[in-house]
Amino acid sequence: MVNETIIQTTQQTTGQQIMTIPPSFIIGGIIFIVCTFLLIGFLLYLRHKYPKKSRLDPVMNSIFLSMFIISILILCELVGVLPPDWNKEHWYIHLGIILFFMGYNLWISIRLRAMPFDKQLDIAWSQIWENYREEPNRGNKFGVPLILYKLIERPSHTTIPNALGTFLLFTNSFKTILFQLNVYTGAVVHLKPDPSVAIINELVGKPAASEFSAFLQDFKHYSDAEKGDENEEVAT
Repeated sequence: MVNETIIQTTQQTTGQQIMTIPPSFIIGGIIFIVCTFLLIGFLLYLRHKYPKKSRLDPVMNSIFLSMFIISILILCELVGVLPPDWNKEHWYIHLGIILFFMGYNLWISIRLRAMPFDKQLDIAWSQIWENYREEPNRGNKFGVPLILYKLIERPSHTTIPNALGTFLLFTNSFKTILFQLNVYTGAVVHLKPDPSVAIINELVGKPAASEFSAFLQDFKHYSDAEKGDENEEVAT
């Protein structure tokens, strides 16, 4: 009997609370929640299907994150977790959510700027010297220090873009070295001496692999010519 009384009292209280919510808020809240989740679902679909073309700018990213949090607050009021008119009375919390996400995303976008090419190249040669004690090819020797460079963008599951600066470098001892780093964080992704054409094709693409293959052929002709000159000098 006591349990039935408690249940009836709870039902009456919940019913009274729902009835005190204005119909306009109920209709508007439901529309807002449905639209928010449809937009989020659509954006997730685009990000999955077109990872390189579906990036949002900081402002749009902030708006959608804010809409998601605010829709949760509206839903809590509709189901009785929050008291009636809570969202109306605490409108400044909605504003604070929007300003917080906008400020955070703008800070991330300003802080995370791609390193200039010269700085990327300095990091590459610094890592090569630390690991192999190799220096850039200089003087009258065959070739130039930089064989090729390519910026590769790959899907990222974090706020940090996965943009990779890829270098193929030529040292003073005629060694080719593949170096790859994240241009936003400076983190080294690949460091490999004397990479094969197949590896270049896999990491950088077929055009770069073809260019590297042509470079190797030119270097082979140069080496053969150098050896021929040395043999002639020895013979004389």
